[in-house]
Amino acid sequence: MSEALNAEIASTYGCLDTLSVLDGDASHAHVLRELARSTNRLLEQPSPVLNVVFDSSTDSSEIRAGSAAGYLGAYDWRPVIPGPLLVPKKANHGFLDFKIIADITNQETCTFQIATTKTQFDAEGDTSKPGVIEAEGSGSWSVYDVEGVPAGDGEIETLGVFIRGSGTGVTASAATFGSPATGSGDFFINTLTGELQVDSATWNTRGSGNPTYADSGKHVILITSYTTGALLLPPCRVSAVTHLVNATTDIMRFTPPPRHGASGLGVHLENLGASPTMTFTISTLTEFRIANICGYSRAGGM
Repeated sequence: MSEALNAEIASTYGCLDTLSVLDGDASHAHVLRELARSTNRLLEQPSPVLNVVFDSSTDSSEIRAGSAAGYLGAYDWRPVIPGPLLVPKKANHGFLDFKIIADITNQETCTFQIATTKTQFDAEGDTSKPGVIEAEGSGSWSVYDVEGVPAGDGEIETLGVFIRGSGTGVTASAATFGSPATGSGDFFINTLTGELQVDSATWNTRGSGNPTYADSGKHVILITSYTTGALLLPPCRVSAVTHLVNATTDIMRFTPPPRHGASGLGVHLENLGASPTMTFTISTLTEFRIANICGYSRAGGM
């Protein structure tokens, strides 16, 4: 018996000798069975569907337009890759596995989400659902796996890759940016005009030569209940810190959140330090940087 008819050739090598099956010639039934096994084996093998590489250099002298980096809050999802993406896939493969190489702030978390034609985008980011994982940062490059994402049965799959920041931020450094970074004294916030004023605040302001809470785009204002800690307003990203002329305090400006209040114009909240109902905190958003996202399709179950 020739090596081409060896029963183990398909399982060992995944192929048949080209002389085993000649066009127009009769073929041994065993050879034809091995040919079918070889084809089936090829169809079962995982197949690459996506491999996206970003500029991961931290050298600020380089142009990094192709980088995937920034600051994230828990209140918004950001597409990692502008989409939707159309990727090739073996029609018989019903699942996708992804590996994401990312650098996330140490002990902070990011939530990754992969959406497909079979796994719709979930605004809540429920990690019990397929395609959603919570990744804890190590402060260095790490690999995060998103496995078993159900996919459609076609040869083209539609993908969306999203990321969201941690639900708990880190209180900003008052020593670096000015005081106070948190407190329950006298303050008011107006979401219509985008202003926060805290009594006797001595924040670093523009023109002072010192870093301000607005410089990096990584700081947000959180207004929480004094008694329960519940968030009363969506986090507001700090856009400027200025000093009021002839005043004894500084003012912090922010990008207004979606309109609140019965009239849809916004709200004006005031806290009295003598009988506080609220606490303000200037929080630092989660920082992330992504180097690579790759994905493979496969057949079979989870």
